Amino acid sequence: SMTGWKVGYVTAPPGLLSPIAKAHQFLVFTTPPHLQHAIAGGLALGDDYFAGLAQAQQAKRDRLSRGLARIGFDVRASAGTYFLNAGFARLGDDAEDTLFCRRMATEAGVAAIPVSAFYAERGPRDHVRFCFCKRDEVLDAAIDRLEDWRLDFEKAVAHHELAQRTHRTATGHEARARRFIGDQIHIALTVL
Repeated sequence: SMTGWKVGYVTAPPGLLSPIAKAHQFLVFTTPPHLQHAIAGGLALGDDYFAGLAQAQQAKRDRLSRGLARIGFDVRASAGTYFLNAGFARLGDDAEDTLFCRRMATEAGVAAIPVSAFYAERGPRDHVRFCFCKRDEVLDAAIDRLEDWRLDFEKAVAHHELAQRTHRTATGHEARARRFIGDQIHIALTVL
């Protein structure tokens, strides 16, 4: 199977092929002949090959979907594609999808596409797109990396919250100490 290549063919009555050929001449700069040969070979394969391919891709989709859901992603149902869209708001990260994808790639080593990239304007900013047409060991490694990244994120958030509480507590103690010292100075001045 191949993804990302824009190769195809048209079957039509002769009267329709002429305008299609003219449009093709102005729309397509080049066609990759080696891919056309590969597609011709693929079209010669039997239905059992394609049924097996569909089953294998469904298994990969389900494998990645289960792993992402276990981590906390809100995985959307997917059919007829090599991709899963997943919301990340439940992970506690309020970043927009482009920043989230950049951090996920640099910090976890897992790449995804921000879903907002597919919108001219006002696209969802809390969803990303994962590709699952990978070897099972690649999918498993991605899930493991994302789980570790998620745990590191939770630890960082907990550490930050603890630091905030400690700072508030220390600030409160400092204010009470100032009041106490001020009261002592006031008492001392009153006695004098």
